[in-house]
Amino acid sequence: MRIERARSDAADVGDPGWQRPARSPTLLIAGGLLIAWWLVGKVLFVLAAGVLAAVALSAFTDWLMARGMRSRALALLLVVAGIAAALGTTGWLLAPEISTQIDELVQQLPQAWNTLLQSLQRWGWGRALAQPPPAQDQFAVVSNATGMLTRALHDVALLAIVAFLGFYLAANPEPYRRGLLRLLPPARRRRAKEVLEVIGATLQRWLLSRLFAMIVVGSATALGLWLLQIQLALTLGLLSGLLTFIPYLGAIVSAVPAVLLALTQGWMPAAYVIALYLGIHVVEGYLITPLIEQQAVWLPPGVSIAAQVILWTLAGVWGLALASPIAATLLVLVNMLYIEDQLGETAAVPTNGDAN
Repeated sequence: MRIERARSDAADVGDPGWQRPARSPTLLIAGGLLIAWWLVGKVLFVLAAGVLAAVALSAFTDWLMARGMRSRALALLLVVAGIAAALGTTGWLLAPEISTQIDELVQQLPQAWNTLLQSLQRWGWGRALAQPPPAQDQFAVVSNATGMLTRALHDVALLAIVAFLGFYLAANPEPYRRGLLRLLPPARRRRAKEVLEVIGATLQRWLLSRLFAMIVVGSATALGLWLLQIQLALTLGLLSGLLTFIPYLGAIVSAVPAVLLALTQGWMPAAYVIALYLGIHVVEGYLITPLIEQQAVWLPPGVSIAAQVILWTLAGVWGLALASPIAATLLVLVNMLYIEDQLGETAAVPTNGDAN
């Protein structure tokens, strides 16, 4: 009774201590976010990937419209047609060589794998590692392979959803932007529009920086493998460049076929290939990409690496691939909405993406 009377008296005199939970719903918001993550965590990453695809398509579309094209739908169709034509032309020019190299790759990988197994037989730990699984475990191997195939098909379907989502968002982004702004109080809509514009520009610059890194890695890998006289250098270079979009994991996956092919020539060529991939991706992951991102979107290397570790732990490959753009977006929000608007101070980093 005394406690209830004290609460009543405090409420009567307007004591802020009893009203603070009602005005600070931080725990409720955090709990809601955790529940949403548990329910639709991967869906959120698919939506984020769709937005990133829309930003990429919109960049080219806006460029065409700035040069006189009035119809956005026509501009977007020209962009999609241009991308398809570029891919088709590249495939047409490189198809004979790539097709031959892929056939050789398919034929030589089993031989390379057998060479690796024979080499492992020289040591006791190698024989234990190379021996086939027991009969009772073979069913588990088949089950795991089936599960991997199912997950691969699931991810391909998600990528198709990302592509369609990006296309429709880029075709007419205004209704989505206007609907998002209408969720906010009228007094805050102008500032929110500025924040969305800065985020869009930041993501465009991040995409350009990632494209540059992919080109550098693909070219360096193909050239290095050619100098080492490893077969299929062009195909392996293209594979390495494409998988560079996924930090760290892409480097490991792209190196496996190159190392296996080098093993057909001996341990020393394989060691050289490992050193080549390790050197290229260390330089790319810890020097080129962090420096480019710091200049393009002012994303400090430590923040980028920390975001990749955290989102890889939470969401796997999707989180790892989208960690840097998500971190860059959060930096914009913190600088503009908290440091500038709430604290009234100049942002610690430039919000317009122009690093000094």
